[in-house]
Amino acid sequence: MTLFQLGITCVLLDDSSAAHAACNEAIELSRACGEGWAQSYALWTLGHDAWVRSDPHAAEDLARQSLRLKYDFDDELGIALVLGVLAGAAADTGKFERAACLIGIAERTWRALGT
Repeated sequence: MTLFQLGITCVLLDDSSAAHAACNEAIELSRACGEGWAQSYALWTLGHDAWVRSDPHAAEDLARQSLRLKYDFDDELGIALVLGVLAGAAADTGKFERAACLIGIAERTWRALGT
């Protein structure tokens, strides 16, 4: 979990290489012990980084991987975060209706969570 948190901090500080190093280590450790929750956040972080770096196809792929894991945990907060990345990637590839639907679902999820 700490590695994913380091990764998102590095993304926010515009240090993509450090973010990838931290998140890839988190994913490797998680897979080695069969853990999925922290792995899903590391994948979301990598997806978010790909999106802000204008690689919507990689962002979508990573976000989908994250989302598959998040459903196993019913991680509504994490699902809302991933939907934001998916919406951004959809918009960046000209899929505006899909982006609007994803934003709507994310907004509904945020409201249900009280945030």
